[in-house]
Amino acid sequence: MTATASESQFGRTIRAVRIASGEVTEIVTRAGISAPEHAHDAGEITFVLDGAYSNIEHGITTHVGPGSVHIHEPRSPHATEVHPDAEVIALRVSVDRDRWPALTSGVISPAATLFEVLAAEIRSELAQADDLAAPCLEALLTLVALKLRRTAPNRFEEPVWLRAAIAAIEGHYSLPLSLQIVADSVGVNRATLAVGFRRFRQTSVGEMVRAVRIRAAANALSRTNKPVKEIALDCGFFDQAHLTRHFRRVTGFTPSQYRLRYHAARI
Repeated sequence: MTATASESQFGRTIRAVRIASGEVTEIVTRAGISAPEHAHDAGEITFVLDGAYSNIEHGITTHVGPGSVHIHEPRSPHATEVHPDAEVIALRVSVDRDRWPALTSGVISPAATLFEVLAAEIRSELAQADDLAAPCLEALLTLVALKLRRTAPNRFEEPVWLRAAIAAIEGHYSLPLSLQIVADSVGVNRATLAVGFRRFRQTSVGEMVRAVRIRAAANALSRTNKPVKEIALDCGFFDQAHLTRHFRRVTGFTPSQYRLRYHAARI
């Protein structure tokens, strides 16, 4: 069953699909919103597509930004503060307590390509909104849980310079970026940076840059009426053909097809 868009004091739900073990939603949370400590009876797995927020849990504040997967176990107390400069766009999988897939609360940064593929599949099924969407999303939940359990052991070991490199990519994806440029921006050599990305993110710097650019392009396609050519240049691609080639490889759709499907689902 697909729910229509709805709005609350915290933001709005773009679309939602009930599944056997809970609900999958695409949500937009307002910039600057704060939620005092609270807990949900259901567990949550949140894919952050755009924007950022701080999660406060057990007295520890954690930054949650684009490309992150935020896990809340059922009934886990936490507070949230959305950064004031931009709203947060996310895909949220709420799982009933008796169906929770044994994931531990925390913020995971999976490989960029893995994040993009899983997020694209979830978003695609939400947009389909047909009789097969719910069982497909239920199957995706099983895959997501297994993939995240495999990724989770490395999440607390990342060096500070690696997180700084990712922040540099996310903040400057529209500019020319190379392994050397990113390495220079955080003060490490190229080989150290390359090894760090492979070890902790199971990806390369180039793949991360492309993933961030594709995510930015997807958000622009769904939220603006800019021409695809302009979006391509704004997101750091050489031209529309360059964007189309990489966008289709990750999402299965051309940028124009993606925009049509997204807007058709909102009607």
